[in-house]
Amino acid sequence: MSIEDIEALPAMYANAAMIAKDAGFGGVQIHAGHGFLLSQFLSPLFNRRTDSYGGSIEGRFRVVYEVI
Repeated sequence: MSIEDIEALPAMYANAAMIAKDAGFGGVQIHAGHGFLLSQFLSPLFNRRTDSYGGSIEGRFRVVYEVI
């Protein structure tokens, strides 16, 4: 993913949460496990990035933090 794609993720998650709220749901779950997109950022086996979204656990967690 490009940096631009990654930076767009928090807004996409927020938009999905607003759609759920408007539909009457009381909350949403941010799923970061079992091979889904966010878990791939967390995993050093999948995430081989050398930019600020890779490397240390802080870097790999960055996109999850930004989404939350």
